[in-house]
Amino acid sequence: MGFLSHVYGNRRSVASAGVVTLFAGAIVGLALTYDGEATADVNLNDSGVWVTKTSAGLLGRFNYEAQALDGTLLAGS
Repeated sequence: MGFLSHVYGNRRSVASAGVVTLFAGAIVGLALTYDGEATADVNLNDSGVWVTKTSAGLLGRFNYEAQALDGTLLAGS
């Protein structure tokens, strides 16, 4: 039994493999051509860190250079 007769005997399997290969190639092609999402490049050099305590609903800004909490907020939720 030759290769071609084996392929003709399993046409449904060959068609399934072809469809899967086609969809996989389309997904890879779309992924390679996608430019992505624009993001903001922000400069965070003020040495401030926002900290939260969710159990008490507290929010604060800790200034690392001064080693002090320089802003607080009591959030209801």
